[in-house]
Amino acid sequence: MSAAIIFENVSARYGGRSALSDVSVSFEAGKVTGIVGPNGAGKTALLRVGRDRLPHESGAVRVQDRALKDWARKRFREPSLISRRAAMRIGRWSRAIS
Repeated sequence: MSAAIIFENVSARYGGRSALSDVSVSFEAGKVTGIVGPNGAGKTALLRVGRDRLPHESGAVRVQDRALKDWARKRFREPSLISRRAAMRIGRWSRAIS
């Protein structure tokens, strides 16, 4: 399966502070992915950049092999946020049925 969204060397600022610094990561289509980290690690900033809600200063964001700026903003749905406890339950459940 190909990557649905790719961040290549992305840097962004939020509230005058560096929120992302040279981040490169890709997410595959059809896979459930969790982004985990301490407060201030850039999890929300990454989601905002990926939805074109926070401009990135450098790097590139591609969605289905097209530049993010080529997509209409209305095509992106709000990301789903769940608690860490719920995510752990989902992980146990998915391993049980694999």
